[in-house]
Amino acid sequence: MDGSQRTTVIDRNITWPNCLAIDQERKKLYWTDAGTRTIEMSDYDGRNRQVLISLDLPHPFGLALHGNRIYWTDWTEHTIQSADKVTGRDRKIILQGLEILLD
Repeated sequence: MDGSQRTTVIDRNITWPNCLAIDQERKKLYWTDAGTRTIEMSDYDGRNRQVLISLDLPHPFGLALHGNRIYWTDWTEHTIQSADKVTGRDRKIILQGLEILLD
């Protein structure tokens, strides 16, 4: 794990990635991109890439997975939100009005 055998997984249509989460069970990568205002996912090798969430996402930053949910922070909305990690649906605001959100 010295970085000598690293490979690029995603190198197109990505602007400002802030956070990465790994779903070992489903063998998926999830990331937030504040530049494209999206939360995306792909297979470990970058294949089967898809935008999971793109509406009303001004500045996604932190990201975590738990059970069947994905959780993220948003710097502009000052919220912690969640959604179904497979479909991106069933979106919920968990907390709002938070001043400083990093992870």
